[in-house]
Amino acid sequence: FLAGGNAVDVADGGPGSGKTSVMDAVRTGYEAAGLSVFGVSTSAAAAAQLGADARLDTSTIAGLLAAIAAGRAPAMDVLIIDEASMAGVRDLAAILTWAGDVGVDVRMIGDTQQLGSVAAGNAYPRQVAQLDGVKLRNNNRQTRAHDRDAVARLQAGDTVGALAGYAQHGQLNVAMTDPERLTQLVNGWARDAARYADPLDRATAVAILAVRRDRVDQLNTAARRQARVNGW
Repeated sequence: FLAGGNAVDVADGGPGSGKTSVMDAVRTGYEAAGLSVFGVSTSAAAAAQLGADARLDTSTIAGLLAAIAAGRAPAMDVLIIDEASMAGVRDLAAILTWAGDVGVDVRMIGDTQQLGSVAAGNAYPRQVAQLDGVKLRNNNRQTRAHDRDAVARLQAGDTVGALAGYAQHGQLNVAMTDPERLTQLVNGWARDAARYADPLDRATAVAILAVRRDRVDQLNTAARRQARVNGW
């Protein structure tokens, strides 16, 4: 990324592989050389997270394109595109064309095993292959070997193997009936949430997910009832 001298470079990294830390190091290196760095991502939340973690000014991809169209693009020497694997090819084409015209180097980073873009595209795996992109392979987020193995299996599409690994280590509960499902989920949520004294921490650190809205309503009602019992 720093020494290649290419107008466009790409990197591919799975969950926990340090993509944001790499972007922070890239920013530090470029700024040490007197270059200004700007970052974009696919959503406002992702852009804000990139800005906080990599310590650089950011916007959404859509925001940068709007600024370019209005002739108000921020000054930069290097553009970092985060979550590039989820960006539509038309948006990427527009940004890369603009960057080539104004002499801005582009550094893209994403996960080729992640969900593709909602818009037309999902060309990032081909871009990584064509440009011989940097590959980040070590999972530094999960500290236990079986957790890292489960994440790797999920990336490879081996859902059954990943769930089996979690089950072997007591991290998977199966409910056979609706009442059992509700009881297990709410009791598990309450047990984990009780670890946090701050109500905000309880709300942000522990969650129950469901596919259907009626299930969400049912679980929320039961969780609120349990929270009142716990004095929260």
